[in-house]
Parts: sequence; structure tokens; C-alpha cells
Amino acid sequence: MPQGGRIGDHTDADLLTLASWLLSDGYQLDRDTRIGQALTELGFKRCGRILTERLTHAFEQAQHTTDREQKR
Repeated sequence: MPQGGRIGDHTDADLLTLASWLLSDGYQLDRDTRIGQALTELGFKRCGRILTERLTHAFEQAQHTTDREQKR
């Protein structure tokens, strides 16, 4: 995934893929830590409202998918 740029350069699918990859480590980390990890991977230094909302949504979706797969 390319680093830097603008959040608009990253699709929802890109962010979901990143969130899923970060969650695959299996650690139970809080939202702020996960968003910090995503920021690092994306090459962003600061996190505004839109970026926070998009990343939060991506992590929620990724967690939902992970939870559903674990119940199978």
C-alpha cells in the first residue's frame, strides 16, 4: 500500500485490507493503538476526523469479519 498522500487516495477496500492485516496479529489492542498502527503503515503523521472515522469503520468491519469466521 502506498505511503503518504491523502486519505482520499486510499479506498475503503484498501483500509479494510490494512485493518484485517493488522488485526491478524491476534493481540487485543485498543482502538487508538490500532489507529496508530494504521497511521504508521499509511505514512501519516497526524490523524484528523475523516481519517479517524474511516479507519475506525475499517477496523469495525475487519473485526466483525474475524468474529464471524471464528464462530464457524
